[in-house]
Amino acid sequence: MALLFSFVGLAFPILLGMVAGAAKLFPDTDAAIGALNRYALYIAFPALIVTGLTRGEFRLPVDLGFWLIVPVAMGLTAVVAYLVGLLPSLRGRAGTLAMVGVFGNVAYVGLPLCERLLGESILGVASLAVSLFVVFSLLLGPTLLLAWSPGSGESRSPIMAVFRQPLLWSPAIGLALRLTPWMDGAHALLAPVGKSAAPVALFLLGLYLFAHRAAAFRPGLAGVAHVGLRLAVFPLVVSSLVIAALGQGLLQHDAAQVFVILSATPTAIATFALAVEFNQGQEDVAQSIVLSTIVSAFTLPIVSSWVLSI
Repeated sequence: MALLFSFVGLAFPILLGMVAGAAKLFPDTDAAIGALNRYALYIAFPALIVTGLTRGEFRLPVDLGFWLIVPVAMGLTAVVAYLVGLLPSLRGRAGTLAMVGVFGNVAYVGLPLCERLLGESILGVASLAVSLFVVFSLLLGPTLLLAWSPGSGESRSPIMAVFRQPLLWSPAIGLALRLTPWMDGAHALLAPVGKSAAPVALFLLGLYLFAHRAAAFRPGLAGVAHVGLRLAVFPLVVSSLVIAALGQGLLQHDAAQVFVILSATPTAIATFALAVEFNQGQEDVAQSIVLSTIVSAFTLPIVSSWVLSI
């Protein structure tokens, strides 16, 4: 029952966003999506991560598995994406398959879900894990999108996209604050802003789903392949590595739960902005965001039930 209420609580802001879109609450829906996305990405989620890392009981993980699972899982998933992209019906899509496969909605969906399922005390570990997912997906996703997509595309290095993201710097700021006498004051100051991250992001997701709902009605083989990479291949790879790390004593139980939950999140909305920026695979990426978000409404409860039983 607690699991059911957790998902109802997450779904309600998404439903409100869809209703707002249907009611034309905003004169320019795309402009509203952009504004809410900038607030969540540049202000609210960085504040949430900083406050998670400045909680008094948080301790920096020293387990080797915590630092290795994300890059190893993303590398293996990228190999699968490349092989799938060799199929005649999916030729030329290896780049979008790879970016979608490694780039989950770990901040907008994963972090709130971790808090609801595992409690507020998990925010420190979950915030650091989200940062790892974001940094490696920003490094790997756009790079493979450009390297494995047909045509010249955009020549700019995607590495600059990483350094423009406040989510990259939030963990460093949070950890630095822990070394100062202002840690408690900073936590109290930023906590209310951080608490706004989840409802704003989920409302934004609902608004986005309504605005781009047409993409869900053209699934085809490409859509199935992209969603499969995101919601099946990547979670299976992460779960396998987590189980192995737990067996070898290389990962703590709470971190294992967080990694599995984050791995099962739908495609990140940020992937569409990156596809547009580099002029590659926009339609495939937009379709993956919508379809994977809808499908994850059914897969995330299953994954979450398994996580709670670990």
